[in-house]
Amino acid sequence: MQAAPIAQDLVLIGGGHSHAIALKQFGMKPIAEVRTTLITDVVQTPYSGMLPGYVAGLYDFDECHIDLRPLSNFAQAQIVVDRAISLDLANQRVICANRPPIAFDFLSIDIGSTPTVAPCREPIDTRSPSNRSPNFSTSGSKFSITSAKIHSRICGWRSWVAVRAALS
Repeated sequence: MQAAPIAQDLVLIGGGHSHAIALKQFGMKPIAEVRTTLITDVVQTPYSGMLPGYVAGLYDFDECHIDLRPLSNFAQAQIVVDRAISLDLANQRVICANRPPIAFDFLSIDIGSTPTVAPCREPIDTRSPSNRSPNFSTSGSKFSITSAKIHSRICGWRSWVAVRAALS
C-alpha cells in the first residue's frame, strides 16, 4: 500500500507546550496528505509549570523537560534543530539560521514570550521570568517577518487548533 502523496506542508516553529500537544495529537490521529515539520532551537523543551519543583530539587532535568525527538517521531514529523530567524511570507518560506529555507502552506508559531521584568525593590537575581526558557533561562525569541507589505516582530502567538481545523 502506498502512502498518500503530500498535498500540504504544515510547519511548526518552536517546541513549546502548544506544539508538544499538537505533535501528540497528530501522532494519535494523523492527517493524511500533510507533512509536518517542527523547527526548534532546542530538543529538550522545559515545562515551566515544574520550575518551582525543579528549583526546590524535587525534579531533575529529565523530569521537567520534554524530549521533542521521540515526540516528533511519534507524530511522523520531521524535526529541524535550528533557529527560525525570519519569514518570507510572499514565498511562504521560513528562513533558518543554518539551513535552506523551509516551505509551508500552513504555519504555526509557538515561541513563547519574554515577560517584562518591572523594576522593584528586590535584587535583580531574585526575580526569574520562566516562560520560553530553554533550560529555564530568561532569553526570549524574536524574529522579523519580511514580505512585500509586512515588516513586523512576533514574540508569542500560540494557536494550532485553527491550523488543525483548516487541514482537516
